[in-house]
Amino acid sequence: MVLSFSVDELYKFQDFSTIDEQIEYLQMVENEIDVQSFDITPLDEFFVHCSNIQAWVELDYDTAILDHRLSFPLLRALVRKKDKKAIKVYREEIAKSFQTTFLTVPLFLIVENFLDNLKSEEFHWVSLRRNPKLRKSIKKALKTMDMKTKFDKETKFDRETKFDMAIEILRFLSFSYGDKYAMRILKSFLNRMMIYNPGKVVDFLDFTFPMTELSSSDLHYFIMRSPVFLDLLTIDSNIIGLYKETSERLKGERLNLMLNEILFIINYNEPKRNIHKYLIDCLSNYYYSPRT
Repeated sequence: MVLSFSVDELYKFQDFSTIDEQIEYLQMVENEIDVQSFDITPLDEFFVHCSNIQAWVELDYDTAILDHRLSFPLLRALVRKKDKKAIKVYREEIAKSFQTTFLTVPLFLIVENFLDNLKSEEFHWVSLRRNPKLRKSIKKALKTMDMKTKFDKETKFDRETKFDMAIEILRFLSFSYGDKYAMRILKSFLNRMMIYNPGKVVDFLDFTFPMTELSSSDLHYFIMRSPVFLDLLTIDSNIIGLYKETSERLKGERLNLMLNEILFIINYNEPKRNIHKYLIDCLSNYYYSPRT
């Protein structure tokens, strides 16, 4: 299929530096701009693709001029075939793809394991510290969980899609590649959730981040900032002392199990007196359990 735009619409594409950005923009505004499509024969479509790939080769495998779903797999295949030009530009093209406000390509590269070929000293190229545009886009996408945030013309589907993409990028960069900036953004986001929507924190962690991947200090951080946990102190001021003593008795996996259970308990959607009872029972069970 060939797309045709009115002259008035062409200026909107001047700010995009890659084909991927243009594709994502078109998907987002397809109902707002005047776009005409024309069917072409399979043979014509084949020659169009051949022409695009020829231009891609002549421009030293510049991934900006092809859809990322085509350019990067081709580039990786050429690297495996020991193509000298491909080997030279492979890492540069990956790094360049993280210098963007669009989430699609970085997520594709992460999920499809393109970053696995980077050397440890090269990972800083894709770190959020070095890529402020991507970092800003991720933070913006995370705000979709905050009901107080005002949004632009994006649909609810678009916002949820970007949120899911941002979470996936943070998850991989934090836990698989040890990006401290990604983890910092993640903790900040979860901390905000504990304030305005604590009931969803446990579900969010369970479905997005295996609890075993979070350290005891991380779980402790979220518990101590839970408004539900702090509110329980008005019922029983001894809770904080029992919590502290029990935490000091446990180590390793046992400690994480208890903190995981506490985080779940304090997010029950039940009356405060019930949550108080569950919490006391949990702390007592761990406090009086045999040390291992």
